[in-house]
Amino acid sequence: MIPGFEDGIKGHKAGEEFTIDVTFPEEYHAENLKGKAAKFVINLKKVEERELPELTEEFIKRFGVEDGSVAGLRAEVRKNMERELKGAVRNRVKSQAIEGLVKANEIDVPAALIDSEIDVLLVRLLSVSAATRNRLWNCRASCSKSRLNVASLLVCCWAK
Repeated sequence: MIPGFEDGIKGHKAGEEFTIDVTFPEEYHAENLKGKAAKFVINLKKVEERELPELTEEFIKRFGVEDGSVAGLRAEVRKNMERELKGAVRNRVKSQAIEGLVKANEIDVPAALIDSEIDVLLVRLLSVSAATRNRLWNCRASCSKSRLNVASLLVCCWAK
């Protein structure tokens, strides 16, 4: 994120050309741009506004809420959030228990076994990474659109 970039675009109309002066933040990921001033020449091709769908019974039923009511949708979202929270708490407790066991029972592990485990983890990481990269690339547009639609729906639902 470059501070001032999005704000510099707001208020302009499609077809306009304008410049935005910004300064890259010191925490910017590209070393050669950290703290540097920049000028962007923007040619705004199109301006779109997100339209939130109406919360109709038919629309809500598409999310698996049988009765199609807003109250039912909220209850379903709440149930899912509670399930996620319980899972996160369970995982945290499990991690803390394992960490405590390891700390209380230090074992000298042979270097060869450590090297072998590192090899296994690297192979697993590389295979998962390649599969994930390919899957993300293949569904980038539809997945992104779907996630944004769900996020918009949830924001709209909770706002009412």
